[in-house]
Amino acid sequence: MGMFDKMKDKAGELANEHDDQVEQQSDAALDRGKRMADERLGDQHAEQVDKGRDILDDRIGSGGGDEGQTPP
Repeated sequence: MGMFDKMKDKAGELANEHDDQVEQQSDAALDRGKRMADERLGDQHAEQVDKGRDILDDRIGSGGGDEGQTPP
């Protein structure tokens, strides 16, 4: 097992131990990205931006459970 594999495993362990904090941080990052997209795109694409934010939250948030699958 290489160094990067060990680091990846350790990061996964830490993420599992601090699931609530990881979820809060990912939500905050997604919210910042949504605000930036809304500022640049305006109301014209607000529905698509909201949908994309929700899809990403489902994929990277805790309880996503669909790892390895591509979104529809």
